[in-house]
Amino acid sequence: MPHSIKALITPSLMKWAREQAGLDIATAAERIKRPQNEIQSWEDGTLQPTLAQARKAAEVYRRSLAVFYLSDLPQGFQTLRDFRHLPNSQSRTYSPSLAQLIQLIEHRKNWLSNWLEEDGVEPLNFIGSVSLNTPASNIADAIRNKLGINPEQQMKCKTRRETLNLWIDKSEEIGINICRQGDIECEESRGFVLADKYAPFIYINSSDAIVAQLFTLAHELAHLWINESGISNMEGLIQSANTDDDKIEVFCNSIASLSLLNENTFKSLWKHTSTNNSIEDRINAVSELAKVSEEVVARRLLDKNVITVLQYQQLRQSFIKRWKRLKDEERSKTKDSKWFPSPHLLRVLKNGRVLTRVVLTSYFEGSLCGADASNLLNVKINHFPKIAEYTGLVFNHKG
Repeated sequence: MPHSIKALITPSLMKWAREQAGLDIATAAERIKRPQNEIQSWEDGTLQPTLAQARKAAEVYRRSLAVFYLSDLPQGFQTLRDFRHLPNSQSRTYSPSLAQLIQLIEHRKNWLSNWLEEDGVEPLNFIGSVSLNTPASNIADAIRNKLGINPEQQMKCKTRRETLNLWIDKSEEIGINICRQGDIECEESRGFVLADKYAPFIYINSSDAIVAQLFTLAHELAHLWINESGISNMEGLIQSANTDDDKIEVFCNSIASLSLLNENTFKSLWKHTSTNNSIEDRINAVSELAKVSEEVVARRLLDKNVITVLQYQQLRQSFIKRWKRLKDEERSKTKDSKWFPSPHLLRVLKNGRVLTRVVLTSYFEGSLCGADASNLLNVKINHFPKIAEYTGLVFNHKG
């Protein structure tokens, strides 16, 4: 019978895929629903899985089935540059959740990039369009101009969430796929970016505060402009930089700050705050008007030597405590509310609108089979029409 056909996989690739997924043999066996000694035998080459079992392993390890047939270990996400600042006691090894998320997003990025290139789409001209020698203010202006966001438009937003949505919408309009989900601890990663001239992907940790998500997005956009893929948590960096990675992070932080609050707007808003008020109150006033985090404003004051490093650190700790309190209040309201986001909308946010639109369009036009489309989006085919509605697409279900 077809399901008993042996899969002629490369044993070392089975072990590699499991380890890259952050799974031990016991956990892998439980998820694949096979005995532990069987998983071990696949990896040492004494037993071959059936084709159905290999497909199940590929699903659990978040890998394409074709990976198991390669002769050599693939070069994948493990080369993603690590810009994170972690405590000395904390391992730099990704948690299983983060490892699988990066694998999944890289797989989707590779598919979308190849699909768009083969379809004759022009490469994105802003990827790598500047260098580390370009002034941060020039890059910030270039990002704003490309997105088509001006300070007045941003300040008209009623809330910071609306501001975040504005920046995400504009980023997606120029071809950047934004993925949002909150299964990762913020301390491990607030975001990461996979630069690509056809299909750049940005991940934003949606469990973070809204203002922090906005800064993460601006920070990762800066990474795209200098064409540097990497993972960030934006912890512990202020002005000094001891390593090349730190220098890039400080530079991207500066670009992000200037993108969200340009110099002229900052000067105008700060000038109109009352000098009779405390520094913290003045920072809060500017942040409310500009729809950015208090930290962005404080960072600008630090750069101008209006406040000291110690003052900045004390203010930042105060802001973080307030963000956590606001997050807890928001979660409590959501828990008590009878309204919950549509699971179809949440799936679009996790996958990204750019990817979702391309996959669904290709499927409904007949150029992508249902199985591949379903696998790429992690959605059953009968849910495609509902998913499409949240991307602005309207198609009839294939009958």
